[in-house]
Amino acid sequence: NHPALKTTVAQALDLGIICSYENEHQTELAQRICELVPCAELVRFAGANRLRVEVDYRARQGRSGPRIVEPYSLRRAKNGALLLYVVNDRGLLRAYDVRRIVGARITDQSFVPRYHVEF
Repeated sequence: NHPALKTTVAQALDLGIICSYENEHQTELAQRICELVPCAELVRFAGANRLRVEVDYRARQGRSGPRIVEPYSLRRAKNGALLLYVVNDRGLLRAYDVRRIVGARITDQSFVPRYHVEF
């Protein structure tokens, strides 16, 4: 029954968070992500429509170059990096730092999600 808590909850409800409506904070974040990561909207569209994406990824170590992935979500890591979670072309769940994605294109290959798609 703390007044500050009631006010905060009321403000969140007014923004539509409980009903999963987009609000100005989500819209601003989405616009910022698209500015920072040009392929973000493409990946979001592909994930929402269950289409695989070919990404050209520059790994710090190991394999670099194009690979076909199933996109599942974009999340911010504790260190601030924006990560794209995918199932890669070897069937493994991976997190790709979006700063290392140098190109992307939607394929015509659909996929049946193995995990919850958050786009």
